[in-house]
Amino acid sequence: GGIIISGKVSDLLVQSCHIANCSVEALRTTGFSEMENRSNNVVFDNNLIENIYGDGIVMSQVSGGSRVTNNTVYNACMTNDINFAGIWTVASKNTVISRNEVYGMKGGGPNDGMAFDADGWDDLSTTEGDIFEYNYSHDNNGGFMLFMSFAKNITVRYNVSVNDVGVTG
Repeated sequence: GGIIISGKVSDLLVQSCHIANCSVEALRTTGFSEMENRSNNVVFDNNLIENIYGDGIVMSQVSGGSRVTNNTVYNACMTNDINFAGIWTVASKNTVISRNEVYGMKGGGPNDGMAFDADGWDDLSTTEGDIFEYNYSHDNNGGFMLFMSFAKNITVRYNVSVNDVGVTG
């Protein structure tokens, strides 16, 4: 990956980076699913991400004060070998995903490939209270937004989706 933040962190800013040509993921957090051990106040702002084999940005295992803002993700999800997305959250609580642009995604796997995704697959990975707003999604084969079954109370508002195909396997 490009920049991978592992473990419990607080008050972290990744800003104005150019991440390109990565084989799996460009920018992500990973850590602990239990609420008391999640990272907080993690901000990914104003980054340019392009030509990524898998995920663009993953905000995972965070609670409180985390944001994904003003980023551009271009040509991520270059394969259908596994499920990938442009910008997504998982095991996230009250994260704001705002003013991002995701475009030119061609793959993403048999069930994914959306520009944005509120994800979760069990009680420990539940995503709750995240807000997706003022984002611009265009020319993506997977469509604009995916909601997984363990995503709760997700707000999606004031976004623009243009020429997103919405094809899944």
